[in-house]
Amino acid sequence: VGLEWGLRKRVAAMSVQSAIRTEFLVLRKTPYAESSLILAGLSPDVGQVHFIVRGGRRIERRSLPVADLFRALSVEYVPGRSELYTWRRAEVVADWGGVAHVMPAYEAACRLAAFTLANLPSHAPCPRYYRALVTALQRLADSANRPSAAVATAEVGTGLVYLDENGLLPPYDDDDANRQRRDLLVAMGEGLTPPPALRDAEWRQVRDWTFELLRRAETRLP
Repeated sequence: VGLEWGLRKRVAAMSVQSAIRTEFLVLRKTPYAESSLILAGLSPDVGQVHFIVRGGRRIERRSLPVADLFRALSVEYVPGRSELYTWRRAEVVADWGGVAHVMPAYEAACRLAAFTLANLPSHAPCPRYYRALVTALQRLADSANRPSAAVATAEVGTGLVYLDENGLLPPYDDDDANRQRRDLLVAMGEGLTPPPALRDAEWRQVRDWTFELLRRAETRLP
């Protein structure tokens, strides 16, 4: 009996020690069975993560569902053999669902979600890209006055931070102008500086330049 009790204590301790607490941004939700959801999204600590939320499609009368697109959740879960996890707890820490109120902003948010899930792997921390992604969602959610500039800002910022965090951004050692532009836009993407005051045509040029760099890096673009 003593041996069995000791084994149970060690297993319980291992379970507690292996629990992961992280922020999780919901980027895709897929109905599963009668009332469940499968969520795909991003964590700054472990990269792409997938959860199954049993009963996640049920909406109680007095509360909104926790699991929704473009919400950041604080989650706790224990990894297992499967890559589809079940969380122990989850609570909302931020909500950018307001992007749905402006169609260009919502479409851009969906493109960012598709890019993220196509290019960010599991088990790979990405703190800088995660920060750029939530900065982009915040700017898109606040974009009612000038959505075209916010869309360009979001796509340029996330794209350049992705390249820089993965060592794929050209150094421009012999091109001071491009190097300064690169550093300014990367800082903007991470929310460290505000977007530069560019006209829509100029933003389109910067966006085209960013997308060309992403294509050269063989990323999958939506």
